[in-house]
Amino acid sequence: MSIRQFLIELGIVCVGTAILLSTFHFFSPQLAQYESFSWICLTLFMCYSLGLFTLANIVVKSENKGLFTGVMMLSSLTKLLLSIIVILIYTKGNQPESSWFLIPFFTNYLIFTVLEVYFMSKVGHTKSPKKN
Repeated sequence: MSIRQFLIELGIVCVGTAILLSTFHFFSPQLAQYESFSWICLTLFMCYSLGLFTLANIVVKSENKGLFTGVMMLSSLTKLLLSIIVILIYTKGNQPESSWFLIPFFTNYLIFTVLEVYFMSKVGHTKSPKKN
């Protein structure tokens, strides 16, 4: 998968997610109060995906095939831990009145997880250069 193709697909996913989040905020007063948190999460997941794609493109060129699998597993754990940290920081700093803020958070999480599985499978099928 080329960087150009990835950026186009990332852009499409981000725009689609933004439209979905905007719809949430427009039709639900409970979610509208967490609008800024929704956009922060969208930005964080977008940056995480970009970093993961960059790392995956570097690692896939390695002769060690287990390295790519290790990066995939580590990325899942890292994303989970970062998500927990973001939620904890948000709840400590803002003390939300309800747990409605989790809906846009997990919407972002789910959408970007699907995107990451998709592009990691594409990157994983890239052939590494052979040494003579």
